[in-house]
Amino acid sequence: RVEIKVTGQPNTRREALAYIREHFEAIHRTFVQKEGGFTITAYIRPRDYPGLRLSYERLLVLEKSGVRETDEVWQGSAVHISVREVLDGFVAPRDRFEELKARYPEEAERMAAKYEKHIHIEIHGNVQDSVLNAGDENTIRQRMHKPATAPELAQALAELSRAVQAMLPHLPPERREEVQDDLARLQEELQKPKPRRKWYSVSLEGLKDAAKTVGEIGLPVLRLADQILRMLP
Repeated sequence: RVEIKVTGQPNTRREALAYIREHFEAIHRTFVQKEGGFTITAYIRPRDYPGLRLSYERLLVLEKSGVRETDEVWQGSAVHISVREVLDGFVAPRDRFEELKARYPEEAERMAAKYEKHIHIEIHGNVQDSVLNAGDENTIRQRMHKPATAPELAQALAELSRAVQAMLPHLPPERREEVQDDLARLQEELQKPKPRRKWYSVSLEGLKDAAKTVGEIGLPVLRLADQILRMLP
């Protein structure tokens, strides 16, 4: 049995895990393709639940099937675990979508339609007073969420989204996707009745780290991220 622990920021951690998984999958293929080969199973260990081991394949199937939470037993207690949040910590959403298409090609069309409908809907033109998720370069994608409870927070989040949109073209392509993921998770967490600081603070720090790499262009993102952090419990 081989266990690898990768620490650090979520974005860089996902990159390292993806690199490791790619090499292990190549090794696994040399075993499973031989006569009498065996099945290789990947597991995820959520950081909030030490000792708990979740099947990566099962989590993918749950996500594909639209299941949001999985009930598990941890240290003698029943716990409800968000499927998406666990997967987001290890594999970027877009990478998972591509992996699901490869695993279940017969369902690719249905999954693509569901992905576009529920995750990213592209809109064009000027959009005011909305919660926005920055898209690729000059495309803005609107997330189908209810407005944030506090008007001031909703306005600050909309301004942050626009500032991130302006910053994206100045980032390397691989960093753009990381920034989009951070913003998407931030928006999702802030729609909850009780946003969890340990989650939204990581997303805000990811946005700030990216903003620091582009000089003055990133200053609005830094200012708005700090402003939002002060507004939250």
